[in-house]
Amino acid sequence: SYGYQLVHGATSLTEDWSGPTVGYSQNHMMLGAIDEWFTSGLAGIQQAPGFIGYEKIFIKPAIVGDLSHVEGSYRTPKGLIESSWTKSADGRLTMRVSIPASTNAIIYVPSTGGPVTYSVGPGIHEFTGLLK
Repeated sequence: SYGYQLVHGATSLTEDWSGPTVGYSQNHMMLGAIDEWFTSGLAGIQQAPGFIGYEKIFIKPAIVGDLSHVEGSYRTPKGLIESSWTKSADGRLTMRVSIPASTNAIIYVPSTGGPVTYSVGPGIHEFTGLLK
């Protein structure tokens, strides 16, 4: 993990997850794409397969671990996509998404029985789900 690398003295990204404990490069970009996971994984902003230029969008957030709130955005040729979610202590999930003009989106709202999907057009949309 990144934490393992730091604990073992790394001051930049290493070539291998074992960090500076083995003979690999100590300044390597290979493991530097975590920001993409924040946007497409945690915030769930994804281009729909088979489309170009974000003409169709999936919002499919990963609700993981002890995280209780995520906000993310991505600027596309069609405009800014925004996605945020908040998980309350009682398991209620609130999502808010902003979809730019000239696009549409499929929103996956995580829920106890599996995601509930909504097809939406441009604008700001809010959804709720129950995770427990």
